[in-house]
Amino acid sequence: MRMYIVELYVKIRRAVMVEGRSEREVARYFGIHRKTVKKMCQYAIPPGYQHKKEPISPKQAGFTGIIDVILEADKQVHVKQRHTAVRILERLRDEHEFTGGLLEAIPSHVTMSTKLQLGKKRCLCLDTPAWSCAGRFW
Repeated sequence: MRMYIVELYVKIRRAVMVEGRSEREVARYFGIHRKTVKKMCQYAIPPGYQHKKEPISPKQAGFTGIIDVILEADKQVHVKQRHTAVRILERLRDEHEFTGGLLEAIPSHVTMSTKLQLGKKRCLCLDTPAWSCAGRFW
């Protein structure tokens, strides 16, 4: 899919909607397909690329529930004791006969799940005594 610059988008919309030229004529003039002109006239701003549904890895499909259980159990333990994506892969291979690789699906599912779990911002509190005196040494 080719990306068009905003200026071209505006010129095409102006030619069709303000000047009253036909979509076919505008397509010929600017050298783009008629359907592209039609889409440009439908949307005020470019809609961008959108997935119709989430991509599913065929090898991971049966194991997402197991990964979710592992991540749920990780909520109960200390942060340093939680599973990494590599450790989850090792457990899936050893305990559940997973045949896929690490780069196929595990990290994407783990990061999506952990982003949904966190849901809070991490910040550094600057009003502690250690930080309040740090400005004197600069």
